Amino acid sequence: MPGSLYAALHRLYGTQLASAERNSVQAAQRRALVADQLLPEPFPPDALANNATLPGLRIAVVGAGFAGLTAAWFSENSAPW
Repeated sequence: MPGSLYAALHRLYGTQLASAERNSVQAAQRRALVADQLLPEPFPPDALANNATLPGLRIAVVGAGFAGLTAAWFSENSAPW
């Protein structure tokens, strides 16, 4: 195959969007998915801050694939307690 993969993809998909433009496109797509109920609304981080039962809460993440490791990391690093 002559040429590089990058050159072939550039010919197919053109130039990249600027960062601000890409962010606005992604935000519009995200709003559309939330409106169509295909993506859940963001969970406010302070929603569980006053819950008295959370400090003693223990969870188990089953699975060591990408999703399991991500869930374990997220629950450890973003918990409000």
